[in-house]
Amino acid sequence: MHHSKTRDAILRAAVELAASQGISGTSMDAIAETAGVAKGSLYYNFKSKDAIFEELVHTGLNDLAEYLERSRAQLRGGAALAAMIHEMFGILQRRPQMAKILAAELFRTDRSWADSLMLLQRGIVEQFHECLVEAWGDEASADAPLTSISASGVFGMVLFAGIGWLRFFPERTLDEATQATLLTLAVPGIDQWHPDAVSGAQRGQSHGCSHDVAPRP
Repeated sequence: MHHSKTRDAILRAAVELAASQGISGTSMDAIAETAGVAKGSLYYNFKSKDAIFEELVHTGLNDLAEYLERSRAQLRGGAALAAMIHEMFGILQRRPQMAKILAAELFRTDRSWADSLMLLQRGIVEQFHECLVEAWGDEASADAPLTSISASGVFGMVLFAGIGWLRFFPERTLDEATQATLLTLAVPGIDQWHPDAVSGAQRGQSHGCSHDVAPRP
């Protein structure tokens, strides 16, 4: 098997296993078996289980940040925040296994990658913060720490609201889930968002990715 295909097979297997039994419950033996590769090949590509999941989690968050940034381009304030929520829900819908892993890992501090993961998470929260500052104006600037807490809260709420939607109300559409979530946020301008505001290019993206992380174009 070609080197890049081997890595992809390993990463796909790792996501599949971790989504069902957690990272701690996933062994290198199980990853090798599920990926259909020899253990020697597994260790040639990744020196440890931590190395596998560090790459997965970092790639997932980096790609999430990239897509959120793209979704709010040319928008400001509440409208930009609404577009980000819609995009984040879309990513969770397309990549439910990776969503479960990210939700579990974002709040852990005992992983070898915890510090670097925190930096990536802060970058995403900063995007939410910028939208709130734009929406609230002087009120946000007057109490920047409080606005930062609000931004972190919105990010966490959206993540778990999306997972709850997919688990308990999968029959509801992406647009319905977005609209329901927007109703809980008292952010100026957020009511200006409508599903039709999502560009055809954004809706038409395949978002294909071989190992179930929010993909690159």
